[in-house]
Amino acid sequence: MENAYKQIKGNLSIIEVLKNDTHQKKIAIKGKFNRKNAIIVLSRKSFSSDILELKQKIFNEETIFELKDSNDKECHFEVTLTNETNDIDATIKCPAEDKEFKEFKLAEYWFIEETPELYKNVTLPFINEKILPKDNLKWVYDLLSGKKEQERTLHIDKDESTGYVLVKDSKWRSKEISEMHYVAFTQQKLMTIRDLNETHLPLLKKIKKEGTEIITKKYPVLAANLRIYFLYLPRFYHLHVHFITNTADDAITMLDRMHLLSTVINNIELMPDYYQKATLGIRHCYKSPFYYYQNYLNKKEAAEIKPTIKK
Repeated sequence: MENAYKQIKGNLSIIEVLKNDTHQKKIAIKGKFNRKNAIIVLSRKSFSSDILELKQKIFNEETIFELKDSNDKECHFEVTLTNETNDIDATIKCPAEDKEFKEFKLAEYWFIEETPELYKNVTLPFINEKILPKDNLKWVYDLLSGKKEQERTLHIDKDESTGYVLVKDSKWRSKEISEMHYVAFTQQKLMTIRDLNETHLPLLKKIKKEGTEIITKKYPVLAANLRIYFLYLPRFYHLHVHFITNTADDAITMLDRMHLLSTVINNIELMPDYYQKATLGIRHCYKSPFYYYQNYLNKKEAAEIKPTIKK
C-alpha cells in the first residue's frame, strides 16, 4: 500500500478544481496520472454517532478550541482535531473520459415541463440516439444475474416479471445509517417511470413491501424512516428504485427529480396509463439537451403562426 501511495504521489499532477461541494464537504479535481486524465474526489469522513468514540477522538486533550466569536447565546470556535479524526477519503479514477469530467462541473440547471408530446418527439429520441449507444449497462445485467458485486447484494429475485436485485449503492461507504443508500434494479427491461402501467403494479408493490422488510430487518431503521423513490430523468436508463433514510443528503438534493414509489403506485391505480399521459418536470444539468426541447418548441410555434398564402 505504501508503494502504491508513492507511485501516485510521484506521478499525479493537479490541473483544475471541477467542483467544490461545501454542503457535502467534497471536492472533485481534474488531474493527470501517468500522463492520463484522472478525476480525484476528496471527501471528509462522517462523524461517528458513538458517544465514546466522540469523547476519545473529538473532545480530548489534544483537540484545540480557538474562540472566534461569541454573543449572549452562543460561541463560535475554530477547532483543530487530531490527525486521526482529520482523515479524508480519496478516490482516483484513471483514465477518465471527457464526458466524465462534465459530471463534476458546476453547471446551470435547465427545467422542462415534459408533456407526452415532448417525451415522444424529443426525450425518447434523445435517449435512443444520444445516450443508449454510449451507455454500457452490462454492469446492471451482471448485478441482475448475480455474476458481479455479490458482496454488495442484499437480495436477488430472478423472476422475469416481478424480480429485482437489491444492492448497496457504491456511494454509501460509511457505516452511518443516516447515509444509507440501497438501489433495487428490475429484472424487466424498463427504462423510466414513463414505461410503467397497471401491468407493473405487482412488481412495484413487491419491491416496496419486500425491500422495506429486508432493509428494516438488517438495519435499525423503521419503515417510516425510509424514503423510496424513482428519479426522473435518471442517471442511467434501466429502471431502478432508491431506498434512503430521510436524513440522507439525497432526500433534500433530489427533491425536484424525486417520484415516491408509493405515489407512482397510487397514480397508476387511479389511472393505468398515468405516466403515458402526465406532464412531468425534468431537470438537465447541461445546456445541450435543453436545446433539443427549445428547438422543437420553436419550430412548432413557427408552424402554428405561419401565415396562409392565398392565391
